[in-house]
Amino acid sequence: MKLTNCLVLDIIKLSGIQSVKSCFVVPMATGMSLVLCMLTFRLNRPKARYIIWPRIDQKTCIKSIITAGFEAVVIENLLEGDELRTDVEAIKKKIDELGSDNILCVMTTTSCFAPRCPDRLEEVGKLCKDKDIPHLVNNAYGLQCSKCTHLIQQTARVGRLDAFVQSGDKNFMVPVGGSVIAGFDEKLIEKISKTYPGRASGSPSTDIFITLLSLGSSGYTKLLKERKINYKYLSDKLSECAAKHGERLLGIQHNHISMGRYNK
Repeated sequence: MKLTNCLVLDIIKLSGIQSVKSCFVVPMATGMSLVLCMLTFRLNRPKARYIIWPRIDQKTCIKSIITAGFEAVVIENLLEGDELRTDVEAIKKKIDELGSDNILCVMTTTSCFAPRCPDRLEEVGKLCKDKDIPHLVNNAYGLQCSKCTHLIQQTARVGRLDAFVQSGDKNFMVPVGGSVIAGFDEKLIEKISKTYPGRASGSPSTDIFITLLSLGSSGYTKLLKERKINYKYLSDKLSECAAKHGERLLGIQHNHISMGRYNK
C-alpha cells in the first residue's frame, strides 16, 4: 500500500502538480471518496450545514453531498460565449449570506463535459483562503489533463485547496472501484485516510501498482502526450464533420477534455 502511494505521488507530480505533499489510494470510487473528505472536514467544522457547489450536471457530486449529510447550495454558471464558467461573485455573495462557519466547504470541479468548463479554481481558492473555508476539488478524470493539473497547482500556490480526488480507472487504466485522494497538507491527508472505517479490498491498490510499475514514468508521460495529440486530432475532424452538416464546433477554449457541436 505505501509503495503504491509513493508511485502515485510521483505520477501526480509528473502530471504537473509539483507541490503535492501526500496521497493515498482509496478502495472506493470518486463519489464515496469525496464523502470521506467531507466527513473529515466536519470534525473541525461541527456547525457547518452547507456545501457551496457550482452546478455540474453529473450525479456523483450532488449524491456525495447528500450522502455525507449536508445541504448543497447550487451556484448556477455564467454563459460566456459558448462556455459555461464559474460565477465567483455569486459564490462570494452566498458565503456572506450563510456565514463562513455554516459552510463546510466549497466543492469545485475540474473535469467536465462541454459546454461547461473547469471551475475558476484560482479565484475560488483565493476566496476560500480569505474566508477560511475548506476547498475540495472533484478532479475525477483531470489528472490526465495538463490544463486541470495546472489549475490545481496554481490554486495551491495562490489560494487554498485542501484536497483533490481523482478516479483510478479514468487516470490509471485500472478496473472501476478505486480512487486517489491527494493534497498539500500531509497531516490533513493522513487524517482523511484514518477516517476510513475498517478494512477493504486491496485490489485497487494492487491494480494501480502493477500498471504503474509496468508503464514506468516514461510510459505514463508518453500516454499523456498521446492524449493531447489525439484530442487535437479529434477536434479537427469533428470540426470538419460539423461543417459538412451545417453545424460548428463549440468554441470552448478552457475545456481540454470534452467538446461538442452546435447546430447553426
